[in-house]
Formats: sequence, structure tokens, C-alpha cells
Amino acid sequence: MNTLKVIYLLSLLRSASQGKEEVLTRLYENAMRDNPEYRELSSLLADMEFYREMGNALRYEGKALTEAALKNPDGDLDTIRDMRKIRDRIKLGALESARLFEMPGAFMEPVTVVEQSLKAGYMRFLECVAAVCVYLLAVYVGAVSLENLHWVEGGGGLQERLHAVNSVFLPALCGEYPIPKAWMITRKAAGGGNQFGGSFYSLSYFSDSNLKVLTSSYQAEQPTPLFFLNRQAVETGELNVPYCWGIGNLVSTVPEDALRLLHSGLVIKPSSPTKHDLSAPPPTPLECLHRLCGGSPFCISVEDLVNVLNKWQMGYDVMCIRQRGGCLLCARPVLNGGLVCPTHFA
Repeated sequence: MNTLKVIYLLSLLRSASQGKEEVLTRLYENAMRDNPEYRELSSLLADMEFYREMGNALRYEGKALTEAALKNPDGDLDTIRDMRKIRDRIKLGALESARLFEMPGAFMEPVTVVEQSLKAGYMRFLECVAAVCVYLLAVYVGAVSLENLHWVEGGGGLQERLHAVNSVFLPALCGEYPIPKAWMITRKAAGGGNQFGGSFYSLSYFSDSNLKVLTSSYQAEQPTPLFFLNRQAVETGELNVPYCWGIGNLVSTVPEDALRLLHSGLVIKPSSPTKHDLSAPPPTPLECLHRLCGGSPFCISVEDLVNVLNKWQMGYDVMCIRQRGGCLLCARPVLNGGLVCPTHFA
């Protein structure tokens, strides 16, 4: 059925009828609700989210037209044409918003119309972008780069997330920062059976281009995207081989969960191992940092990691010597529970 013809006929009947206005009004409203332009515009108003002045103006105008279409049969054809125009403008706004979200970088153009079915995905996408920015800044630059970043508790609405990502997080990530060199930690034998013996951890730097070669040469475990662990060296205690390697700082989380680094209590320097810790050799680097940072989020430089690993290793070696009753300087047995042999002071 051609609803335009039906509407036009009912309008003529309504204007020429006496005493039947209520019945004809209901027939007219039913015919209008069956009109494609009316149905599509009503569906768009229900299925879209509208933002900013431009978006809210579209919603207000569209709602006013649908209400007028049911109440004003005398201007039905003009109203239908206006509904068609506002429908097309809403569709265009939704397409433009979708295009903006597909852009690879930050954008300043306003988002006015968003499909409700896509909103949740856009919200998750923006939170993911913010989290990746935080992760990369923490790894490449350090905790100081996170000081001006703030994520609303719960993430806020779409507009709040858009503003944060495009105006704060992405510009911060794209700032001028030196890219850190790749680093490698090797466990080496110190020689001798005293506190200067046992083993220690040595830090060196190398070209990023060799990172892939190094990773493919060993049984590399990858706890985080930019940190690699030689699992075989951990399990066997093998020395003089790469123990772990990576780029930049060590952080306590994976990229998708990196927004927790913005919470108060971020640790930037681990505490020293306690006497209880020294009863066993140092665990793997990330396990070591998790324990010494008390389970709090951390962003630790590789230099501080090596320092604390060596403190732990040296403390453990000393504890082992003391448990055997040995001299701290030569490891030979010491009588009467002394710390060093008396001959060292002769």
C-alpha cells in the first residue's frame, strides 16, 4: 500500500468530515506510523546516541518532526520531506563518527551521532588505546611520563574518554622521547667461595636489531611484550648466557591492564630484600620485583633491577656461608662462631 496516498486521502476526508474527526485521526496516525520515512526516523532516534550541540539539535529536530507528523495532517507532505532530510543527516553523522573512530591517530573533529550497538565497542576501544599509551610511556620513558595522565574512575562516558585519549594520552605518547636501547642481563660466576664469589648479574646494552636474533636463539619466555626470560638458564642455573633481556623499564602489568599504573602507590624503586628473602636465591626478575614492591604496581628501571638482584644474590651467598660456619673472606671454617678467620688481621 502506498502510505503517501493513504495519508493524503485521509487528510482530505478529515477536512471534509463532520463528527468523525477522532476516528479519522486514529486512521491517519496509523497510516503515518506505517510510512517508511516516519518508521526509519523513529528507529534512528531510538537506536542512536547524540552528542554535543549538533547531535542534540538533530535529535530535537527529529523528535519534533515525528510528533508533528502525527498531529498535523494538513502539512503531512512537507513533514515527510523534512523527516527524509533529517534522517539523511543523522545517517551521515553516524557514518562520519565511524570514520573518525577508524582513524589511526588522534582527531579533534566532534563526534555527534553514534549507533548504540557500537557504543560499548567504542568505549572499550578508547580504554584500550589509553592503556596501551600508559604501558608504552612507562616502558620507554618511566613513571615521570605518567604524572599528567588521568583516567576517570570507571572510564566516564564516551565524550570523556574521547577527550582524554585524543587530547592527553595520544599526544603524550607522541612526544619527543629518546627510544631506550635493548638491554641484556647475564648471570656470571664471580669466582671463589666467599662473599665475593658465587655469582652476580651483569647488565649490557645492544642494538634493537639483534633482539629478534637473541630471542630466537634461546628458549625465551615472554611474560610481557618487551621482556624475555631464558627459562632454561633459570631452571638449570647455567652461567655466562643471557639470563633475561628486553627494552626499557619493567612494569608490573600487561598493556591492556596498564591503567592501574596511574593509581596512587606506583612503586618506582624496589625495597631491599629482607633476611627472610635471603633464605633462598633470588627468583625470576619479575617475581623478585613483585615481592619487593609488596604487590603494588611498579615501574622499575633495569639498572635498579640489576642492583636489587645482586643484593639478593650476594645476601643469599653470605647466608649460605654463615650457615656452613665459614669465613666471609675465604669460606674456610671459623672456630667459635666468628665471622672471619683471625689470620686475615695478622
